[in-house]
Parts: sequence; structure tokens; C-alpha cells
Amino acid sequence: MSNTAFTEENKAAAPNTQRLSFKEKLAYGFGDGAYQLAFSSSLLNMFLTDVQSLALKQVRNLMLIIRIWDGINDPIWGWIVDNSKPGKHGKFRKYLLYVPLPLALVTVVMFTHVPGLGNWQYLAWAYITYILAELLVTAVSVPYGSLISVISPNPDDRTALSMFRNIGAGIGLGLPAVLLPMLVFGKTDDGYPYLDPNRHLAAIAVMGGMGVLMALFCFKNTKERLPSAMQQQKLDMGKSLRAFVKNRPFIVISLCSMLLIGTQMYLQTINGYLFKDYYGEMKYMSLLPVAQYASTVLIIPFFTKLVARFGKRELCVIGALISAVTFVFLYFARVEDPMLYLLGLFFGGIGLSVFTTASWAMVADSIDYQELLSGQREDGMAFAVCSFARKLGHTAAGAGLNMLLEMIGYVVRDGDKEPIAQTFEVASGMYSVATIVPAFTFGLIFLLLAFAYPLGKEKVKELQVQLRREG
Repeated sequence: MSNTAFTEENKAAAPNTQRLSFKEKLAYGFGDGAYQLAFSSSLLNMFLTDVQSLALKQVRNLMLIIRIWDGINDPIWGWIVDNSKPGKHGKFRKYLLYVPLPLALVTVVMFTHVPGLGNWQYLAWAYITYILAELLVTAVSVPYGSLISVISPNPDDRTALSMFRNIGAGIGLGLPAVLLPMLVFGKTDDGYPYLDPNRHLAAIAVMGGMGVLMALFCFKNTKERLPSAMQQQKLDMGKSLRAFVKNRPFIVISLCSMLLIGTQMYLQTINGYLFKDYYGEMKYMSLLPVAQYASTVLIIPFFTKLVARFGKRELCVIGALISAVTFVFLYFARVEDPMLYLLGLFFGGIGLSVFTTASWAMVADSIDYQELLSGQREDGMAFAVCSFARKLGHTAAGAGLNMLLEMIGYVVRDGDKEPIAQTFEVASGMYSVATIVPAFTFGLIFLLLAFAYPLGKEKVKELQVQLRREG
């Protein structure tokens, strides 16, 4: 049933033959960077251990409980979005207008350090603010992810949108990763680097403002064109879930997305500790995202042509294999020169670059496959489940990282006392876990995509033909 509140502007954009402009693709990509910048949490683990002085076990439990909360929150939010009425701002875009500013404000509160509080007060502060922040992240990320399926049905446009989303994510994740190490660390009299909470808070506030502006740009310059964006649906959740269980492409891409985001977050966090305690030079840490995502910059100009030639799955298989082999080499090489380690991260980042660029288009393909199975269009629900899988990966990265730091003997800062350097044995252990874990996860991604994901280049073409025939 069409909703008359849906704007004439969006109705006029409804023909499926319309191709997307560069501005709309860019605007869509900015949406991912918007909520990443509004919630700039790359140094959250270090803030909790080195500023709030929470024990590693407390941080690990915090990460686990927050993800249980996300497990309840994500699918429910996806169902709400799918069943909501399209209003004057559309069905999915409106969340980009209303959510990012509260998210940025909650993030600022989360990273505010009040000296002199007790352990349980810092812990309660972390729980309350992190739960609110993750609720708001879900409230914007699920409908934003769903946009890719309703902006255009064209596979080439979806590949381009996924590519631009990767660019936006690179801005949202890469900008804090590059700038924060240069801006927010001080040094003790002994030359040991430490996280300065006041500098960090100021930087977080600025980046949050940038995220809000990017969200507004995305909101104003994207349109929802497909019929599911113009209708209020009454979906059978039981039927949807039964179809998801049978949807092998969706299950595999969700598992791979979980491993991908887990690896990405793990590398981002463990390398911060690695450069602080193993290499002892924070200036090199600013080059981490450059090394890790430089391959993305090299790939993007040719990506749509490479996909047209080889296929999305096929490219991701090759990228994951290169990354797995690279991290195995780094583990055994025990690289002492930080610049050589950064070079290794460049090759190790190829799998991240290729898969993150293609992954959302692959999710959209699996949603098309889902439509054939269930007869329903379930964009919000599907992206909510996929988002939940990615957050499970984030959970595994957060909880697993703190468990590994505990195992190698990492010493947490004692209250507001002077920071202390870690022992050589602890630093050496950091190098081991920083390299062997991504070697394992990229190996799993390679196996899943190579042998379990069925939607290769030709199969995607057949799927689109079948959908047009049944539509």
C-alpha cells in the first residue's frame, strides 16, 4: 500500500532504469563515515584500561555484555524499520537526519574522564554510555545499510555504492586512526607514551561534529526508489527467519562479515598497543591506517571493471588468500623495523580492502536471493542480521583481545599514577598475537568464500534475470 506522505520527489525517481549520479554515490558513501566519526572509538579499549584503569577482565566482560545487548537490539530494530511507514523523508533516510547528533554527544560523554572516582563508578560510567552509544549506532547503521537495496536494483550501481561506502568507512575509521596518535598522546619524563584524556576528548568532539555534517550530506543527496521503500510492509517474521536459515549466500556472507569486522577492529586495537609497547614510537602509529588501507586507494579506480571481468566473490577469494599468507609470514619473520611491519600491513590489508569494497553489494545479492525464497522484500531485517553478525565479530575482537592481553601479562595502569612500560616478554607476546590471529581469520574467510558461497559472477547474472521474470 503506497503511502501518500512519501514525497513527490522520490516518486518521480522511481523508474528502475535511472542510473545513479556521482554525487549520489558519494553521498551514500559519506553515510558510513558519518556514524563512524560520530562514534570514534578506535582508542576505546586503551581509554578504559589506561585512563579509567579498568581491569582487563572488566573490559572483556563489558564487551561481551554490550554485544548481548546488540544481539537483542539489532534484529528488533531491523523488523521495526521494515514495518515502519515511509514519511516525508522516506523510510530509511530519516534516521540519518535524527540520530547522528545524539550519537556524537553520547560519545563525548563516554570519553569524559573525571579524576578521583572509584573503580565501580568508572565501570558504571562505561556501561551506561556504551550501551546508549551502541543503541544509537544500531539506530542509524541498520537503516543506512538498507539504503543500498532501495536506491537502485542495478548490480553495477550496487557495486559502485558498496565501493563508495568503503571510501566513507575509510574516512570514518581512517581519519581518527591517522590523527589521534598525532594529537592525543603525551610522554612521561622517561619518554613512555601515554593517552592524554583531555586531548583525546577535544579530538572526539571535533570528529563527532564532522560526522553529523557528513550524515546531513548523505540525507540530502540520496533517494529511495524501489517499491519497498515506498510501502509500509507487514512482514511475517517467522517466514523471514525460516527463509534466512535456507539462504546459504546470506549465512556465508554474514559469517565472513563477522570475521572481517572482527579482524579489522582487532588489528586497529592491537596495533595501537603494539606500537606503544613493542616499537615504542607513536609517530609510526599514524601510518597504520595508511598502510592498511593504501591498497583500497589503488583498487577503487579499477574496482567496477575488475568486478565486471572477474566477479565479486572471485576477487574476494584472492584478496583473503594474499592477506592470510602475509600475516603468516609476519608471524615467523618477527619484524623489528616498524617501517617493514607497515609494509607487511599493506599486503595484509589487501583482503580487507577487496572484501570491504565488495561486501555490501554481496549482501544486497543475498537479499535478492532471499526474495526468491520467501516472496518478501526484507532489506531492514537482512541488514540488521548482517549488522548483528558484524557486531559479533567486534565482540570477539574486543573480548578476545583483552583475554590475550591478560594471557601475555599486560599490566594495567594503577589509577591516576604515572604510566609504566611493559616488559620485553609482554611486548614480544603482543607481536605474536598481532600477527597470528589475522592469519587465522583471513584463512577462514578464504575457505568460506571459495567453497561455501555460491553467488559467483555468472550466478548473480542468473539471479537478476530470474527476479525480473518473477517481478
